[in-house]
Amino acid sequence: MCNVGVFYFIVKNLPNIVNSCYSNVHLISLCYAPDLKTYGHEAVVSKFLSEMKQLSVNGFTGNFPGLGSQKTYISLLQVTCDNLALRGLLGYIESFSADYFCSICYAKQAEIQCKFYENEYELRSVSKHSEDVAQIASNQALTHSHGIKSDCILHQIPGFHATQNFSLDIMHIVLEGIISVELSCVLYHLCRTYRGLSMSGISTHIRTLWSVINVDKCNKPPDLNPLEKPGRLYPSMKAVQSWALLRYLPLAIGDLVVSSDPHWQFLLHLSELVDIVFCPVFTSGMIDYLWELIADHLAMFCQLYGGSENGVRLKPKHHLLVHLPTVIQKSGPLAGMNCLRYELKNSFFKRRAHIMCNFTNVCHTLAYRHQQYILFVKLSNSSMHSVVVVGRSSCSVVGDCECADVLCLYFSIEKTDDVCIAKRASFSGILDRPACDNRHG
Repeated sequence: MCNVGVFYFIVKNLPNIVNSCYSNVHLISLCYAPDLKTYGHEAVVSKFLSEMKQLSVNGFTGNFPGLGSQKTYISLLQVTCDNLALRGLLGYIESFSADYFCSICYAKQAEIQCKFYENEYELRSVSKHSEDVAQIASNQALTHSHGIKSDCILHQIPGFHATQNFSLDIMHIVLEGIISVELSCVLYHLCRTYRGLSMSGISTHIRTLWSVINVDKCNKPPDLNPLEKPGRLYPSMKAVQSWALLRYLPLAIGDLVVSSDPHWQFLLHLSELVDIVFCPVFTSGMIDYLWELIADHLAMFCQLYGGSENGVRLKPKHHLLVHLPTVIQKSGPLAGMNCLRYELKNSFFKRRAHIMCNFTNVCHTLAYRHQQYILFVKLSNSSMHSVVVVGRSSCSVVGDCECADVLCLYFSIEKTDDVCIAKRASFSGILDRPACDNRHG
């Protein structure tokens, strides 16, 4: 009854490391999910649309440090959210079981099982989008035309068009979709191939591994349920848990399988693909390599798991992979547009929803408390996280350190001086400690 939908915005001119701090993820509106279905998106974001039109056309004048008085114009660059919400906001049908489910091309369900390159599909364009919208307007009996059910309300903002919104959320596509499907296929066939391998045994190996490693302790995946057939892992996991399971699974069971096993090779191929997709920086060579890597991966999946009558078909999320290189070319690294930062921001509202004991106007109270928090952030200047936060530390004499000569040279100190050695430190939300993989800090 109190399921709440949230709309955020970030300033894309700022670096990703700054936008990862959830105090820099700004609230647009809160609404009840039933109201969103009843009244539509325009009733919720109408105020945002009017302000964006004003800022896009007229701009605003402000005094900026080092620049003085400048007139600035604001535009909507891209929209990202989970797949169903994105399609509803852009005016597409909210179904992935029908044809024309893709917001970038005119893909059909049968085509995605055999076409693994983007150039094999016809991409959506502004002119064809207008033709589809006109066709729907002229024929009231038509529910949709090529997957379009209505014009996008965001077209009211100058410079934005749904067909040019090159943005895909790899958190929902990869971490909460593809990884679960493909790991279930890999583990199901490995358990059938090797008698000494079972889902309970794999869970035991994972628990043993997490008992000795010092990283990703809070992202430990749960014990996996037995698989009656491939298709999805149970119980369901958070995105960071799925990511951690994929990253450490080869270490947990690598000594139990043959390295030449095709299913094992597919698991390593998936790990490489996910690592490249989440790269913070891309070169043209990496993008060219990603085209072929994705095509090879989809072909390997069909060959290994899609051949029999009870095989697993490629999901619509698999098809979205073929557009990732183009999205990177148009909009930059995918890590800068995934929804992990917004899920982190959701935790702010979830914690307050549990303690506020308000069932009359939940959205109003949450918005008010968010405004209080933003005022605190502004007054304390804590939105930049420019201070290094030192955790556990110990004092030692410089001469007792392994790198004493380097410390003396770099800091101009003597070997008889005392220094404080930190065991862990964090900067801008990124945790650093010995042997720490800080990609999820």
